[in-house]
Amino acid sequence: MKKLKKPASSEMTRSDIRPSVAGDMESFDDVDTFRQRIHAEHSAPGFDVFDLGLFAPPDGMAADGTAMHMGFNPRLLSGELQVFRPYAGVVVCTMDFTANDAEALHQISKSLISSQRAVSVRLFHLGKILFRFGQQTYDSEELLGLASHVPLGDHFDYRVRKGERVQLTNIIITEEGEREIWHRLGIPPCPLFDALRTNEDPAFLAQPLPNTEAFQLLAASFMHLPRSGFAQNALLRLKLGELLCLLGEVDTAAHNALAEYVPFSEVRKLSQARAILNESSEHPPSIAELGAMVGLNRRKLTEGFKKVFGDTVAGYALELRMRKGYQLLRETNLSVAEVAEQCGYEHANNFTLAFRRRFATRPSQVRQI
Repeated sequence: MKKLKKPASSEMTRSDIRPSVAGDMESFDDVDTFRQRIHAEHSAPGFDVFDLGLFAPPDGMAADGTAMHMGFNPRLLSGELQVFRPYAGVVVCTMDFTANDAEALHQISKSLISSQRAVSVRLFHLGKILFRFGQQTYDSEELLGLASHVPLGDHFDYRVRKGERVQLTNIIITEEGEREIWHRLGIPPCPLFDALRTNEDPAFLAQPLPNTEAFQLLAASFMHLPRSGFAQNALLRLKLGELLCLLGEVDTAAHNALAEYVPFSEVRKLSQARAILNESSEHPPSIAELGAMVGLNRRKLTEGFKKVFGDTVAGYALELRMRKGYQLLRETNLSVAEVAEQCGYEHANNFTLAFRRRFATRPSQVRQI
C-alpha cells in the first residue's frame, strides 16, 4: 500500500534545513539555544499558538468541542490552526500553514502538559517535516503518522523549510480522555497507549502508524471537517472513534514490539530490502547480497524482516514468485515451462512442486478454474 500521492515539492535534505536566525545548524543538537533565540526575535503574540497541550481550554474555547480558530505570527507562518476539544482530556489540532521564515518550530509547552501523562497521534497529510522526538528524527514524507508518548514536561520539535506548505493533525489524549472516550463511545483504553506511556526504553517512545488505506483516508478526512456547527463536533467524535478502533487493530503488534523492538532506522532499511525483492522477484539476491545492498548484517536482516513483515526473506521472495506465476497462468497463454522460466526457475518441475505446495493444485489446472 503506497502513501497517498502528495503535490510535488522541491527536494530537500537534512543539510538544506537551516534556520536563518540561528546560523548554520545542521542537526537538532543546539535546538534549545535556537528556541530561545527565535522566541526572543519573534516575540509577537501568535507564535505560541503552536503550544498544543491545551488540556484546560483557554478562554473562548467551549468544552463541548466547538473549534477555536487561531492565526499564526505572519513573520513565521501563514495559515490556520483549529483546536477542538471533543472530550475532557482530548485535544485535536488541525494545521494548514506555509512557513514564511527559514524555519518554524513546534513546541508543546512544559507548563501546559506538566500535570498529566498523554499520548500524541500525528497524522501527516501534506508537506515535508523533520520531526524530532527524543533522540530520534522522523521524516513526514516517509511516514503516514506517528503515535508517541508525551513525557511530563517534555517537548517536541518540527523543522519545516521556508515556503513549504504543511497539513497535519495532532491528537493529544490523556488518560482522562481515554476514560471519557470509553464512557461515551464504548471503546476501551488502547493497549498501544499503555505501552507507550509505561515503556522506559527511549527507542520505543514513538511508534510509526501502519501505512494502510484506512489510515490514509482518515488522515485526509481530519483536514476537511466542517468549520462549525453540530456536524463538525459529531463528525470529529466519529473520526476520533475510528482512529482508536484502527489503532486497536495493531495493539498486539505494538505490545510484541516492546519485547522485539526494531529501531526505525532499521525498519527503513528493511523496507528498502523488501522493495528490492519486489523488483527482482525473478532472480532475488541472496541474503548476503541483500544485506550488503541495504547496510544490514545477516542477523539484523533476517530477524528484523520476520518481525516487521511477518515472513522470512526467503518465504517472502518465494511468495512473490508464486503469485507472479499464478497471475501469468491466469492472464497469458504461456506454457507452464515458460511461466516457470519467467519466475526464475530453470526446471519446470521445481516450479510445479513449489506451486503445488503453495496453492494445493497443479499449474496446469489453474487455467481450468
